[in-house]
Amino acid sequence: MNLNTKSLHFNDKLTEVTSRLKGIIKRHNGGFLAYCPSHNDRKGRSLAVSIGRENQVLMHCFAGCDIHEITAAIGLNQGDLFPKSDRQTYDPQIRSFFSEWQILTALQHDSVVVLLAAPLDVDR
Repeated sequence: MNLNTKSLHFNDKLTEVTSRLKGIIKRHNGGFLAYCPSHNDRKGRSLAVSIGRENQVLMHCFAGCDIHEITAAIGLNQGDLFPKSDRQTYDPQIRSFFSEWQILTALQHDSVVVLLAAPLDVDR
């Protein structure tokens, strides 16, 4: 899936969520405000809808409603807020933050510290 396809899929997710909400207005930051579906908004729109860093749909009710209540009220679950992943299985190399060389260097340093801190009791 290329970047354009991911972007289109994300727009589908956002459209799916916003189409289920009432009183949607666009905010200056690209997000939206809507009436929260899990409680009776009387004074105004309390549900903020925006885009997360990983293209997930973020929702926050300023009246304090839980995300589970909000998604259930519009017939979705939390998984529906995230874009579909291309990865079917966990790949540990993708999650690695350090290279093998960095890990071995750190272990070498730690080994020297332990060796220097060990008591030098030669009578044992």
